[in-house]
Amino acid sequence: MFSFQQPQPTEEQKALNRRHVKRSLSTFLLAIIALRTAPFVLKALRGALH
Repeated sequence: MFSFQQPQPTEEQKALNRRHVKRSLSTFLLAIIALRTAPFVLKALRGALH
């Protein structure tokens, strides 16, 4: 049985990773919110136009 040593990520890399994860999570949440509110927004706009 063999095990290869994985290089430990530096603190800087960890921080960058965390920031990236946070950014993608917030983008994901924004997308979900936008998708869920889009029908209501469209309905409201249609109501305002007519």
